[in-house]
Amino acid sequence: MKKIAPLALLILGFLVMSVSFVYYAGNALPYPDATAELLAYQTAEANKWALLFALGFVSAATGGTWLLRRLRAKKRTKN
Repeated sequence: MKKIAPLALLILGFLVMSVSFVYYAGNALPYPDATAELLAYQTAEANKWALLFALGFVSAATGGTWLLRRLRAKKRTKN
């Protein structure tokens, strides 16, 4: 479990980032003759997907840092 956790966190972070980017980009398409309510909804959706992207980035960065630190510690103990 200790060996899989950082890699799983890294992969999960990248997956969350990828999915949220696709939905964020799809939401950014302009609507023809959009009403004020529709624009407000679009803004709320954009904020939601941007926040999810940021959380995925933090998750991927944490997993990557954890993995690098573990690999460097392992390398140091071999020398």
